Amino acid sequence: MPSNDDVAEKLPEDLIGLVPTAQEILKALGDNVHRYPTDTIFIRAVDKLKYVSSASPTTAHRFGPPLALMNADGTLPFTWLYMAFDPMVASWESRMIKNNRGAGSGFHITPKAEQSGVLATIHFSRELRMWNFSDDHASRLGVADIICNRDHYACHWLGLRVRQAMLMLPEVDRPDGFVYPSRIVKGQKALAIADWAVDDLFGNATIYSQSFRRSEVHGRYMSDPMRTEAPEESGRPRDATEYDAGQA
Repeated sequence: MPSNDDVAEKLPEDLIGLVPTAQEILKALGDNVHRYPTDTIFIRAVDKLKYVSSASPTTAHRFGPPLALMNADGTLPFTWLYMAFDPMVASWESRMIKNNRGAGSGFHITPKAEQSGVLATIHFSRELRMWNFSDDHASRLGVADIICNRDHYACHWLGLRVRQAMLMLPEVDRPDGFVYPSRIVKGQKALAIADWAVDDLFGNATIYSQSFRRSEVHGRYMSDPMRTEAPEESGRPRDATEYDAGQA
């Protein structure tokens, strides 16, 4: 049976020409480091308080890893932790707020968000060093369509290649993660923090947690004419590319 390392090195044939190599990513982004000072405010939207400073060990989310790399016990070989600069973006990106099926049919706040959702305001004690897929950088690399695609399949492999590119750098030069354009809130940015940076960043962070139900963004959407009640579960199997809020 091939190892995870063997699988990771073999890009699926249908993604050849769509997902760049780690070397190509390093060439494009290696010198493109954005620094966010300690007074920068970050927002994390989660469906349980315990997930504020940790990523799910079992759910792949947008940037993977690819499902082919899942360990035998169902855990992931690596994770990304997702944040935003704005509570609105964090709420949509975390899927605490979802569109109903069909254009014009509105949106809803998920039951998990209503019951136990949390918006965390985070200040890190050191600057954050991030690669940047926003602005025109995703286009320069030719991956803008992958990042904005509803299907996360290709994006899982892109996330793997980004990680491989980061690990080519000496530890002292390795970024804490990367910034990417939000697929759902156009023109806004979100962040993916690498697992090697999470403990250091959150271990010394100042975090203020607020119930989602008591937040300004919740009040805004409760009064929105396009908001509907959450639809009944259809009983269909959950798509592997979907993810739950709080486990991003």
